[in-house]
Amino acid sequence: MTPEMINCIIYGNTAVTGDEIHVVSGSPIADYCNIGGISCPVGVICTGCLFDEDPLFVGGDPYDYHLDLLSPCIDQGTDDTGVYPSLPIDDIDGDARPEGDGYDIGSDEVLVCVHHGDVNFDGSITAGDAQMAFNIALGIITPTLLEECAADCNADGSVTAGDAQQIFGAVMGMDSCVDSL
Repeated sequence: MTPEMINCIIYGNTAVTGDEIHVVSGSPIADYCNIGGISCPVGVICTGCLFDEDPLFVGGDPYDYHLDLLSPCIDQGTDDTGVYPSLPIDDIDGDARPEGDGYDIGSDEVLVCVHHGDVNFDGSITAGDAQMAFNIALGIITPTLLEECAADCNADGSVTAGDAQQIFGAVMGMDSCVDSL
């Protein structure tokens, strides 16, 4: 039987010989994986893989293997259940796949922020959303990934007081967020 890895992350490991994977016999298959190293490991058949790309895990203690919102693994996996009938339909948290334009590589499917500005997800952008964004920007509260995404009104990858100000401007009808309600 040929080992097959689909939508997997193999990064930051060391093998008996070389980095990441050491093949003793056969030709394992790695399709749509993020593999450390500058090329496909010797003896491995690779299709659609990323090489030498930091997957940008969230990290923390204990180590968190969820993907950061800026991960290069987002939307880079395959959803071809014709070729890969055993692809899981959920990620490690039970979130449905795909959540964006395609499956994410790895065990986590990053949830897509649909409406920037609606930080509390009540269906409208209010002063309460602006306050939450200020609290996130100032480090007063630690947001979930979705709250952080929603608070990032201009979708530049960080939450600042400017995002909160822009959300407040949206409440007053003077401004808007990208993908706002």
